[in-house]
Amino acid sequence: CWVNWLSGTENLHSADHLRQRLSPLIGKPFISMTTTADAEDLAGRETALADAFRDAADCWKAHRDEVSAFLTNPESGLNRNRYRLSSMPSWIRQFDGMFSQSFADPGKLKAFQGIRKLTRTTLATPEAVRKGATAPSHVFFDHLDTLVLHLDAYEEAARLRFINWLDEMRRCADTGQRELKVQRGVQAYDDLLLNLNVALSSENAGALIARLRADYQAALLDEFQDTDPVQYEIFRTVYGDGAQPVFMVGDPKQAIYSFRGADIFAYLKARKSATECYTLDTNHRAT
Repeated sequence: CWVNWLSGTENLHSADHLRQRLSPLIGKPFISMTTTADAEDLAGRETALADAFRDAADCWKAHRDEVSAFLTNPESGLNRNRYRLSSMPSWIRQFDGMFSQSFADPGKLKAFQGIRKLTRTTLATPEAVRKGATAPSHVFFDHLDTLVLHLDAYEEAARLRFINWLDEMRRCADTGQRELKVQRGVQAYDDLLLNLNVALSSENAGALIARLRADYQAALLDEFQDTDPVQYEIFRTVYGDGAQPVFMVGDPKQAIYSFRGADIFAYLKARKSATECYTLDTNHRAT
């Protein structure tokens, strides 16, 4: 599979680059990737694309001269604003180079605009020919139509496969990091929250909740707009029954700043669960 091509503008060119892509997602169990089941066997899509490529290559080799003559003929009827005569020699050279190979990188096929512009479907559009001209017809253009069809199908299947693979790598890295921290006996700041949240959902959570409520009989959560789902779940578990006073002070307009750890959905969920809501109607901070 052409994983480098599928990763978009940020190609995964090394394990370090993969680590950089995954690092912001590790240790955040509330983050999930929306994945879709693989559309179809990717190898089958690749085989169909390779067959379409070989058919187009054979056709080009058999009809190169007549197709080239058509492309370079000023009277061919093509709209020369879209099919500039000055570009045609370059297109012909690209077809020569591409079809001299047994199979082309799908990324290169996608990048060569001559392929899509010369499909039967594209040439049948009004924009492809001069006014009053007839849409050109040739078996080579039919083969390009089939080639693009299989290229798009392969690209979509491979894109889904890449997303699913990336999610699998994320989950493996998350599990591996937790195991490594246990082995080394270390904790990061995020682990203090994650481990507390796990403890609060364990079988013996009752004793821990009772101890926290006794030690912190009231809570004032300032800058609440920076609360993430893990923090909110902890507060909800400890104080969610409303038996003890809890004040959440925050600015909803700042809850969109995810780079600070804020989560707008956690904020909205907390606001909805609050028994009372108060708003400062006067700005005493700035003029």
